[in-house]
Amino acid sequence: MARENALFMEATCRKALNIEDRGGLDGLIDADTINSVGMGYYVLSATLSPYFKYGNKDQRILIDNFLSQYSTLSDNSIDYDEYNEILGEALTDLRKLLPLLD
Repeated sequence: MARENALFMEATCRKALNIEDRGGLDGLIDADTINSVGMGYYVLSATLSPYFKYGNKDQRILIDNFLSQYSTLSDNSIDYDEYNEILGEALTDLRKLLPLLD
């Protein structure tokens, strides 16, 4: 499941940022990078940045709350299994959040 989470996050971020190939943003937008403990938060932030930029006040609050909830994904000292569990939860919530931002 960990690989699937990383692949979904890569695809979502590439779509949000209009990046055609993997490895955009100096290699950040790549499933292999996302699969590394501590990197998921930065990819989530990059994914949501265009929505934040163009969003209204309520949408920005939703994004801030979401990122705050999953800030532990930036902690590179957590266990790999715990990281992937949190990443999976974040992706489930991201799927719910994105339609609210369009």
